Amino acid sequence: AHSLLSAPAARSKSQVKFEKKIDEMFKKADTDGNGSLDKSQLPAFLKANSPEYAPTDHDVEFVLSKCDHDGSGTLTFDELAPAISVWMDCVERQVHIDAGGKEVAAKKSAACAIL
Repeated sequence: AHSLLSAPAARSKSQVKFEKKIDEMFKKADTDGNGSLDKSQLPAFLKANSPEYAPTDHDVEFVLSKCDHDGSGTLTFDELAPAISVWMDCVERQVHIDAGGKEVAAKKSAACAIL
């Protein structure tokens, strides 16, 4: 079993629930079962965290560049908490990352305009 925290005794019920949810989303996105998410798998994981806000290819590259601490080109389970934090920051501020790595305001999709 994975643990995002090093002290199991200090984990609250909400932390355990969060870890279970992340574990389920990770397993669903890890389509080849190798224990990590690559560039082709990461968008589905990020979108699962923010269904109304789809990541662009540049967003995925940005999250990988910030959170792939072991330099593998993929995200392991232990790298997911920082990845979620980076992604949710973009979502909350309604920004995407452009080809040059700069933030740009997100354009509302047609689906958002309808809702």
